Amino acid sequence: MAADLEESAHLYDAKLRAIVQNTEDPKTWTLPEDIRNRLLFGNGPEGTYVDVKYILDPTGQIIAISNYSHNEISPELTLSDRDYFLVHKNNPSAGLFFSHPSSSRLNDTKPSIALSRRINKPDGSFGGVAAFRIRLDSLQRLFDRLDIKAGAVMIVLNDGTVLAKKPYSDADVGSSIAHLAVFPQIAASSSGSVIGTGILRKERLFTYSHIRSPAASLITIVAPTIDDVLADWRRDLLVTESVAVAFGVALGLGLWLLAFTLRDKLRAEDELARLAATDPLTKLSNRRALELRLKQEWQRARR
Repeated sequence: MAADLEESAHLYDAKLRAIVQNTEDPKTWTLPEDIRNRLLFGNGPEGTYVDVKYILDPTGQIIAISNYSHNEISPELTLSDRDYFLVHKNNPSAGLFFSHPSSSRLNDTKPSIALSRRINKPDGSFGGVAAFRIRLDSLQRLFDRLDIKAGAVMIVLNDGTVLAKKPYSDADVGSSIAHLAVFPQIAASSSGSVIGTGILRKERLFTYSHIRSPAASLITIVAPTIDDVLADWRRDLLVTESVAVAFGVALGLGLWLLAFTLRDKLRAEDELARLAATDPLTKLSNRRALELRLKQEWQRARR
């Protein structure tokens, strides 16, 4: 998932750079609208995540857009209050920027983010913004191929703003996890794992990775509960303990049977020794017993 996002971020940044370069060329704006849009945005599909590509002038109005004719866009529509517009307007070195989630003003109200770059005029002053709109439900589809039976997985901005999450809830989009005690550590290092109390006040194992994009603004996080992490280990431990107990019982039973066998063997040997020294008719000690006793007495007398 992180590799997919990283690859897409690099691809979209390269496309945005090309759009900015063509937008800053005065010859581009002498072309008919349809040819100009093909030059700026291309003819191919928008991509896995990109929904619409557009260019804003210094006042925040759309002057070119993919999938639409310029005449279809209301002249009253302005995006000058969007965070990405203000960032590029006030910071010439902002580079590639991931915006915070907001409701689209183009053709629906579904939440989306903008991936954007600044456009400069010939004198270096602010000339507008080139942006790609990314619908958050396209990011949400990333989780469809993940088999997550428990825990949580999410994509957040580096300030903790949630862009996509599984399990999904409308209330989660645009919320923040920056208040979690573990988030400063997550934000500070490029990847790793940390245990802490998180969502729903449960102790979780947070495994995270920063997207190594030109903006380095996205973080993927997988956060199963500790109980979920240890579930397989506990199950294996239970199986191991059961096998060990069964083996111990079998061993104890085997030793018990061996003890009885040895006891019976000793009794049989004693009985054989008694029969060997007894006359079967009189039940008295026989000649062999007499000779053995004489030998023992003789040896005792010599000592």
